[in-house]
Amino acid sequence: MPGGHLNVDLSPALSINVPAALAIRAVSPILNNALQVSDRAWVSARADGRSVALLVADSGPGVPDQWVETLFEPGWSGNGGSGLGLSLARRVARSGGGDVSLVEQRNQHGGATFAVTFPGGRAARTSPARGG
Repeated sequence: MPGGHLNVDLSPALSINVPAALAIRAVSPILNNALQVSDRAWVSARADGRSVALLVADSGPGVPDQWVETLFEPGWSGNGGSGLGLSLARRVARSGGGDVSLVEQRNQHGGATFAVTFPGGRAARTSPARGG
């Protein structure tokens, strides 16, 4: 992963229902892209019905209108890369019943926000152990 400042704010009240390795493989290209185009990235999560969206935001240049339609096509790159990161992230997420999407072309930090969504929701609460 490239350098940069990463802010992570994940609630323990949320859980995703996919293997950790699959989640990491889907989120890594998104996070890698974010840290290549900016010096700051934010990862957060939100429940969305029967799924959980892991949101990756950055402070980079955002996504121009002309890129939106081709963003996830294999081999397409707006910055001279291989063009495999976003398409691979989407393929991996979909293999686990999720998806990857562009949420904001320009967020409050100036950059883009992507969502990596997986089946999941609020974590089950466990009751504290009772003494005998």
